[in-house]
Amino acid sequence: MSREKLFNIRFSDEEWGRVEKLCTFHGINAASLLRMLLKKEERDLDARTPGWAPTPAQSRAAQTWLAIESLAVELTDPDLQTELAKVKNLRFYFHGRRGVPAATLPQEKVALAALQAAAGDRRSKAARDRAFSALEQLTDAYMQ
Repeated sequence: MSREKLFNIRFSDEEWGRVEKLCTFHGINAASLLRMLLKKEERDLDARTPGWAPTPAQSRAAQTWLAIESLAVELTDPDLQTELAKVKNLRFYFHGRRGVPAATLPQEKVALAALQAAAGDRRSKAARDRAFSALEQLTDAYMQ
């Protein structure tokens, strides 16, 4: 089995404690634990909604969000991190009410482009400010 996708994640001390506890209990490493939990969650999803798979638009929406989150984390700006945390909470609530995103919101596309520009020119305060403003607009969109 080829494993070509790389996934990085940062944990709080509390979260890492959970990872260590479960790894110790199951006798596996963190990568195997994540794979096991994903497989279990997928089985649960298939039991609740047999045959469900995301549409291409839903997949693109998820990929756009993952790119937004990844770029915002990569920029390591405290203000961007704070705004990202607000956006994440509101996004969770927004999609909890409305279900799986049917498509990428226009504000998500703007946020992604602004974050890509800020990542491309890390010294530009203007690019950083545009990224922050785009995240604020995304926050507003999720509040509707």
